[in-house]
Amino acid sequence: MAPLYHGRPPASPAPFPPPVSCAMHGPSCRGSGSPGSTVRRSGMIQVLAVDANRTALTGIRQLIEWQPDTLVLAAAYQRAFAVLEALDALTYDVALIDPSIRGGLELIRTLFRRYRHRSIVAFSVQCDAPSLFDAIEAGARGYLLKSTEPTELVRALVEAARGGAPLSPPVARTLLEHLRRPPGLSSTPPPKLLTPRELEVLSELARGATYAETAARLGIGLGTVQSHVKSIYRKLEVGSKTQAAALALSRGLVSLQ
Repeated sequence: MAPLYHGRPPASPAPFPPPVSCAMHGPSCRGSGSPGSTVRRSGMIQVLAVDANRTALTGIRQLIEWQPDTLVLAAAYQRAFAVLEALDALTYDVALIDPSIRGGLELIRTLFRRYRHRSIVAFSVQCDAPSLFDAIEAGARGYLLKSTEPTELVRALVEAARGGAPLSPPVARTLLEHLRRPPGLSSTPPPKLLTPRELEVLSELARGATYAETAARLGIGLGTVQSHVKSIYRKLEVGSKTQAAALALSRGLVSLQ
């Protein structure tokens, strides 16, 4: 991952809190540093950052500190569950989330359901169609790669806060290539390419079940469901749950009965 700053970083960056707290707060926070206690001037954009990579979070914090008239760090977390625990106390305009971390997609879904007026931007090293469509389907409004230049990241966060849908150029190309694929370009893979468990997962998704509901019904972990879904996408050459379900139903791979 390219650094989120140009030139020499600050000589003495603010210390990162102990891992047990799972949270990082910028210098604009006051009091005990609890989420939501951020002080900001009118027009400033509050950013919630969620990434398991401590280096990435430090880079995001430094970048935001260098934009004192535009951005302010509301809070930063390394674990998705910690965000959910503090959700009622959080105030932010844009959430920058790595969807590949444990519980990342579920966190995006939860934030999207509860705060539809706030923007969510996926922040990832992955640029494949399944990862892209999973994040968008979960509720992400934009999708940025971690190699994004600092100035572009700032611009994208501002754009997202104003209702835009920022995409890194490679992500936009992946999206266009997928949408431009001529119908019938590749034949539908026969059912035997999907394992029995993948067919079970696909059947649940076709009925409208979420990943969490599918995991509960089949007695498997959420991560296992996500792994099966990626395999299904790859084998069926689709990029979203909706496409997979439609193709499976049209070809008789699964039934709603």
